[in-house]
Amino acid sequence: TPPGQATYAGWAGLRFANIAVTDLEHRFGESCMMLRVQDGAAAEHGLDPWMEGLASFFSDRSMIAGIGGAWGASSFIDFRHLRTWQPVTCVTLSELFLTYEIQQLDAFIVDAEGYDARILNQLDLDRWRPVLIVIEVVSVKDEELEAVVARLCAQGYAVVTDHMDLLALE
Repeated sequence: TPPGQATYAGWAGLRFANIAVTDLEHRFGESCMMLRVQDGAAAEHGLDPWMEGLASFFSDRSMIAGIGGAWGASSFIDFRHLRTWQPVTCVTLSELFLTYEIQQLDAFIVDAEGYDARILNQLDLDRWRPVLIVIEVVSVKDEELEAVVARLCAQGYAVVTDHMDLLALE
């Protein structure tokens, strides 16, 4: 069982997809390039094990770039040479929902290392209307965050953010 799936062992009804959600701007056919930590680098170089799970479409923002975050981003700066670009299967949010036959969203939670606003922007709030929306915003650009807050407020959500995460309640 892959590590992420082991965390949820025993939970009924969960399905796992080894794909990245992207918009069409970063998609090339059916694959995209993501920046990730090389296999084995965490153990070999004394990094916290969770750092090996980092991946992002961005090399200029996010924890993997050594920018943002309260838990070790600055310490990651010295390990940038341990990063590599890797092709991954990519889909849009709509394609994900169609493929997995999603019928309802009660909560929408995203932690995508700087890509969070772009994923949320794909969510049709009139169609899905989740009661709870949570996205990590520490690596989201200020203008993207402002646009997300304005959009959610215009849709009737109460929004709070501590510039690490954003929480929106219907």
